[in-house]
Amino acid sequence: MKKLRLVAFFVFTTLMFTTGLAARPKTTRAEAVSIVRSILQRNANACRFSHGPITVARVKAGWRISTKLTLNGRGKPYAATAVWTVGENGGDAVPANQLTSEISNGCP
Repeated sequence: MKKLRLVAFFVFTTLMFTTGLAARPKTTRAEAVSIVRSILQRNANACRFSHGPITVARVKAGWRISTKLTLNGRGKPYAATAVWTVGENGGDAVPANQLTSEISNGCP
């Protein structure tokens, strides 16, 4: 019985790794920056902003990506900061504030 359990465990773990059922690889720093950069590029015209350099910090949940924006909306341009957290396992960019959420959704 003990050998049967051991064989079943071995077969299960082998199948898990060979069929892709294992945990997804962690999101790298470059992938996190790429995810946020694509959001910024896709929505820059609709949201009427330009952005500066992108800064990256390692946090417990994954990566915190931020950039300084110059918003060219109503009246004169003003500065703001956009911040996203890119999950380590999921790779989704989660907005950290309302401005960032509006940018992620393409601005109303």
